Amino acid sequence: MSDVVLLQPVERWWRCPSCNVTDKTQRADAHTQMHPCAALGGINIPLIETQSSDTTPDGQHVAVEREEYIGDSGADRIAAIRTDHGDGSNDVTVLAPTARMKLVSY
Repeated sequence: MSDVVLLQPVERWWRCPSCNVTDKTQRADAHTQMHPCAALGGINIPLIETQSSDTTPDGQHVAVEREEYIGDSGADRIAAIRTDHGDGSNDVTVLAPTARMKLVSY
């Protein structure tokens, strides 16, 4: 009978460059860890993968404002969060608005 070796998922550390929240995952699938960032008003944004819990993330979050935003229109002025990485690449998390409808019967 042969020995069976169970492979353990890779341990990954994540950190937010905006609020310094850290997290650890141990998953086998490809993923990006998200969190509601207190520094950016609770918007759900990605963490940046780091080598350990103490490592400073090599990147930053940049709020992308809506170009058609008119102050006090009731809509949020932030359209997306762009994560700029130290190697020059970036990721964008789009904050799609929720459609609203008002029904009135006559």
